Amino acid sequence: MPKLVGEPSGARECRVAVPGADRLVEELVSYDNAPMSLAYIVAEGMQRVARSVRTTWSVTSLRDSRSELQIDAEVDLSPTGTLVALVAGNAVSSTLSGTALTMASYWWARQFGGVAEPVITGIGASLVVYAVYLAWISGRDVTRRTGRVLSLLDAAWVGATARMLVVAGRGFSVAGLFATVSIAVVVAGPGVSQWRASNRVDRLSRLDRDASVGEALETDGALSSRTF
Repeated sequence: MPKLVGEPSGARECRVAVPGADRLVEELVSYDNAPMSLAYIVAEGMQRVARSVRTTWSVTSLRDSRSELQIDAEVDLSPTGTLVALVAGNAVSSTLSGTALTMASYWWARQFGGVAEPVITGIGASLVVYAVYLAWISGRDVTRRTGRVLSLLDAAWVGATARMLVVAGRGFSVAGLFATVSIAVVVAGPGVSQWRASNRVDRLSRLDRDASVGEALETDGALSSRTF
């Protein structure tokens, strides 16, 4: 860790009782003896809900041997962080499923009751194209609306799977049934999670104040407190 003049160490590690972020590494980025101030950022262990956190402590001398301590926190919120991670995971699972269907389309056609091989190849290729799209949007942030649309597409896949099993499931082999149900479960899980994450984006986007960081956390400004 870098060191600053007047300070023996440039970072510290904190253990906090926060699920999913119980270890934080805070790195000192500014230190000045004259105005008695220092600033540090969260370098490691920060949750996806925020892109960056910078906290500044400053002490001002007052009359009668008193001092004022002010703590300012600047937080850049990232309400779509979890949603982006879910979409990226969806891209990975879609890639694996699509590749498996495309590379072994003849074998899978036999497991699915003798359906035409080009149909299986087409489904596999479509999944790969869909995965590329998911990877592309996950690298450019995901909006609440996009997250919900993707969830509805996942729900449509699960619904189509259920209908297919009712109509043609009797002709499937054990491997075909297992693969069909497994893929539907894999699709349903992220779909539900994406929908919930989209709802959380709504709440975080409307966030004016959050008391979880100290006394008051403002999305555009600072947390301040005084001690005499």
